[in-house]
Amino acid sequence: MLRKITLTTIAVLVFAAAPVLGQDKPQKPGKPPCCQAKAKKGTCSAKQGKAACADKQKKAGCCDADKKPGCKDKASCKSKDGKEACGEVNCVGEQVRYKGVVMPRMVYQIGDQKLKCPKSAAKLAKEKNLPIKYVVGDQTFSDKAKALDAYAGMLEKYYDELLTVKYAVGGKCVSCPNAAAEMAKQKGKKVCYQVGSFCFKDRAAAEKAAKMARATGDKVTMKIMVGNEAFDCPVHAAESAKAKGKSVTYCVGKLNTTSETVAKIQLQISRIKAAIDEIAKCGGKQVASR
Repeated sequence: MLRKITLTTIAVLVFAAAPVLGQDKPQKPGKPPCCQAKAKKGTCSAKQGKAACADKQKKAGCCDADKKPGCKDKASCKSKDGKEACGEVNCVGEQVRYKGVVMPRMVYQIGDQKLKCPKSAAKLAKEKNLPIKYVVGDQTFSDKAKALDAYAGMLEKYYDELLTVKYAVGGKCVSCPNAAAEMAKQKGKKVCYQVGSFCFKDRAAAEKAAKMARATGDKVTMKIMVGNEAFDCPVHAAESAKAKGKSVTYCVGKLNTTSETVAKIQLQISRIKAAIDEIAKCGGKQVASR
């Protein structure tokens, strides 16, 4: 049975990963899959033994990776990292704003009421005895798996749009340079070049920032593990897992999950954050969220 070790500190808001994530180091033989290299030594130590992990009051980091994503006890959800490890990426949805950028989110609908937190949605659905529907952009789903898949696609598209240089005049962004020039003429203001939530006076500087941000964001990758063996292809991983009677674990930053879709969502969120961090280093001025 795979084990998941979740770090107990995190530098950003609740939505999931660390601000900048690089490629993870290869797994060393003998270690549980996806364990974090910087995890505290005391977590699930030999001194604590299996009893510490088998106890119902599990500490964060002792949950089995083979189990379905989700917090198994209140203790593991107390920390920000615990919420990340739940796999419920939208529970974290309170923190969709990151350095001036507001990320897309999935909304939960019960009857005519829409909520942003899955826990509140589940509670309301139980009280009203109504099913939960999942809203992603202009699409509404009854099937959560399909909704999450659509949400992953939305985030991937948003990542590309975020790293496209836009033309901004007086806080309003447009994609057409001619339209921007006309707006600037009418308002008597200059056109600035916006990437993410940062504006640059020089177009070349903006394009350079976008290029560097994409390179940084693309470095954030997902590891696919079966036991201690890493795979590049999810199909090969699934075949190996079936043959060995094990589960495939997908790892992005501090998140280890058996759900490929949840991992894809976390991957896009982590890439967006890494890209924004890189843009912030390029000397632009932070402006209103985009």
